[in-house]
Amino acid sequence: MGGRGPHALSAGAARLLAALLLALSCTPRAAAQTMAEREETARRMFREGEYRAVVDTFARVSPDSLAARTLVDLGSAQALLGDHQGAIRSLRAAAEREPERIAYRYQLGRTMAEAGLQAGAALEFERILTLDSSHVPALTQLGRLRFEDRRYREASSLFLRALRLNPRDFLGNYYLAWTYHNLGELDSAALFLAVSQTLNPSFVPSAALLAGIRFRQERYAEALRLYRHATVQQPGNPDLWMRLGLCYQKVENPLEARLCHERACALDSTNSIAWAYLGQALYDLKLYDSAAVAFERGVELDDSNPALLLNLGLALAKRGSPREAVAALQMAVEAYGPGEIARAHREIGAVYFLEKDYARADAAYRRALQYNGADPVARFYLAVSLDQRKEYKAALTQYRKYLTVSRDDPARARNEKSAKERIAYLKTLP
Repeated sequence: MGGRGPHALSAGAARLLAALLLALSCTPRAAAQTMAEREETARRMFREGEYRAVVDTFARVSPDSLAARTLVDLGSAQALLGDHQGAIRSLRAAAEREPERIAYRYQLGRTMAEAGLQAGAALEFERILTLDSSHVPALTQLGRLRFEDRRYREASSLFLRALRLNPRDFLGNYYLAWTYHNLGELDSAALFLAVSQTLNPSFVPSAALLAGIRFRQERYAEALRLYRHATVQQPGNPDLWMRLGLCYQKVENPLEARLCHERACALDSTNSIAWAYLGQALYDLKLYDSAAVAFERGVELDDSNPALLLNLGLALAKRGSPREAVAALQMAVEAYGPGEIARAHREIGAVYFLEKDYARADAAYRRALQYNGADPVARFYLAVSLDQRKEYKAALTQYRKYLTVSRDDPARARNEKSAKERIAYLKTLP
């Protein structure tokens, strides 16, 4: 009859059952004659992806009775099933059985590395290189292990040796570039990343790392081009969209920045940093209501991030919500470390200053100056607040102090002119 009955076995199961029955029924001489057949059956099962059947076939068989090639298939099957210790035993037996077969030792090294046994894996790759110093895969894998150990100079030497033997390996160029990047040698890293990109334009990690280097070098147009290329290759990667948005912000294109950050947030709505960047793009577009909403979403995800709280406070102040702005800025003060507390107090002062509550502005600016006495913005507006409160003598003192630190004021020209005019006037008062 055509077709299979309700109790028909799969082809793999049938072969396994036949092998087991044969092993049980044969005489010792016949069993010895069928071992080669069993090994051939197991190799066929391995090629067909029946890894459990391979392992079960030799569950009660001593490794000493198996050929090295069979031990490799068995070890590979064990590794694919997650039994790394069993895989290492089988692969080590194969490598010892035929020590001249470098491929067996290489597979042993790879399996040990995957099992987290980096020291043992490195030893196996070093043994390979004593047998064949031009073995590119072993050079590369040993380089990766040295990289993971942060032994970057050794890693770079190994990757260079591999590239001299195979210069058109895009991954090898990428690995060497990463090593130079971590050594702080950015120009060398960029050179090998450019080669990697040329060899394989669709390999996004090279494009992303090179874009990051160009961004750090303030070569924003190049970084933008590379990130844009990367988003074409991986349109579902939120990190790439976020970084592309940052590039648009640097080239003062807030509209495109907003679109990129919106895409990043849509792809990963749980990333507080993505919401922070979206809020900044909206703030730059003077869309303060929307900016506040984005910053609030970021704070919901991470209410201990002082930068988010500070930016939320600034957006709320621009939106015309001074009470909520001060509350957010006070939270930023509590979250900030000492180095940034001054700015948070200064922004609280700015909120009160805009509301013409000069007494509270005065207090906030003084707190800012307690943490950073060289803050020119806090010093200038403290003087103006005192001036508005008609505390002219104190204002005169603060204007003079401002002129000693005004060099770092973003609005230096305007504020210096105003301070000098007020000093000249206040000196005429009795």
